[in-house]
Amino acid sequence: MFLRGISARKVGKISHLLWGSGVSPAEVRGMNKGIKKELIRWLNRPIAEKFTYLIIDGAHFKVRRKRISRDAALCEVGITEEGHRESQKAWEPLLTQLVRRELDPKAVLMVSSDGYPGIVAATRTVLPYSEHQRCLFHKMGNLKAKWSWPALSLTPGPS
Repeated sequence: MFLRGISARKVGKISHLLWGSGVSPAEVRGMNKGIKKELIRWLNRPIAEKFTYLIIDGAHFKVRRKRISRDAALCEVGITEEGHRESQKAWEPLLTQLVRRELDPKAVLMVSSDGYPGIVAATRTVLPYSEHQRCLFHKMGNLKAKWSWPALSLTPGPS
């Protein structure tokens, strides 16, 4: 509830209604500090596997702080040769953090993204041994915006 913007005081009242016992605002804040420590520890854990492919992108969301604005959540997925993935939520700092966590920059063969110049530049800087490939989903979206699709007939012609 707290993560959805509900105040610590309201969390206590809601928990009392739901479970019959309330939680004090100080307890809610204490739990959040504990969760934050665990999250930071998880975000900074060493990367045990060698990822051979990285898929990175930014998803834009409306965020309410003092006013509503659109912010990007930077996301990446690392895929091992066996197909296992690790997802995580920044471009050059994000990649640099992964290398600090023992991601082997020489093992990453390819990075796929939406082609945003910042991603491409960060990849060249931090992962210089990898190739960059434009994500097919983003490439098709750009083509669709530029082409008149009714003019492209997908129905077979006369045989």
